[in-house]
Amino acid sequence: VQGLAAGTTYYVRAEALNSSGATLGNSTSFTTPAFPTVTTGSASNLNQAGTGATFNATVNPKSSPTTVSFCYSKSPTLVGCTSAAAAPATLSSSTQPSAVSADISGLTPNSVYYLTAIATNAVGTTYGTTESFTTPTGTTAAPVITGLTPASIGDISGASVTISGTGFSTVGSGAQVTIGGVSATVNS
Repeated sequence: VQGLAAGTTYYVRAEALNSSGATLGNSTSFTTPAFPTVTTGSASNLNQAGTGATFNATVNPKSSPTTVSFCYSKSPTLVGCTSAAAAPATLSSSTQPSAVSADISGLTPNSVYYLTAIATNAVGTTYGTTESFTTPTGTTAAPVITGLTPASIGDISGASVTISGTGFSTVGSGAQVTIGGVSATVNS
């Protein structure tokens, strides 16, 4: 039989016919293999240096062993993309969605990248949506301390400590400094 649609349930039964009449066999069904489904997730775990990330996706193999990879590029068309195998690279003949990922290194800091997940089984290949992400700048300079009050640690008995300078972190609650158990105020 040719021309059956992928992922479709068909019902069939045999019929025997002779001069005495017709007899119908029991009805049975089968489902043709289907294309895998794939959802490209967001990139995560972007390292501060801007050179690494984790790609994520969810794949349903649709009852057929399925290989999974990611394709990424600086071009939104993904032409000439770099391919990376997912972990796990092959999913079994399950009908349940599975999470896959790939740890990527060698990215360029402060760059926009595009990625898609790709799943292939015996029926064919399915591409996930194209997602984008921007790598961190990777140019975090060391802070420069221009002043410390009081001038020596011996002077901090219960007093406040103030550190002045430039380049202190403003991420989260900002720079956190403790000297001899005393929290310092940071002015940048």
